[in-house]
Amino acid sequence: MKKRAGEIPATELTNVCHEDNTLREITAKLEKALCWTSKHDISWSSEFSQSVNELFAEACEEMSRLAEGGDYGTADEIVKMILRLRTAWGSEAFECLKIKSFPRERIETKNAIILSGQYFKPQQFYENDDRIFRLFFFEVMDAETTEFVFKYYLECSDILPEVLCSLLGVFWWAFANSEIRKKFPVILDG
Repeated sequence: MKKRAGEIPATELTNVCHEDNTLREITAKLEKALCWTSKHDISWSSEFSQSVNELFAEACEEMSRLAEGGDYGTADEIVKMILRLRTAWGSEAFECLKIKSFPRERIETKNAIILSGQYFKPQQFYENDDRIFRLFFFEVMDAETTEFVFKYYLECSDILPEVLCSLLGVFWWAFANSEIRKKFPVILDG
């Protein structure tokens, strides 16, 4: 078949229509989740818990994709939506389900899998010491065996005035990543 001037092949038209709706889908799910507690009874069923875990896993996948592409601002917008859930659902839901944190990003390197997460509210590092709190965590696992290697925390402390109490977006990840690299270069770069 002869191609006329100005005619666009059907495959090119089809490719134009393919766009990634993942971000739109996860933000829509997070918006809908704001009213989940009004649809579930006070017992916080296992179905509710499973739905929350699935939602957080999907959000983590999208935030990982965004961070990999350098779009930390949009990833932080998803974080803000997740944090709104705690306000909308109330602390009782999170306490009953024993949810203290959510995953932010999963990073896979040659030798390690790193899961970074954020606590919904600062967690005391030591039970009876309110001077040091955990804000973020980084779980490092062996890439081949998926065995746990170690866990690293980004903390806030009033013990030393120069310790920063909050880092956002790329800053918190860059700090933690550089500290992990200094301590375990073989795991991450190997």
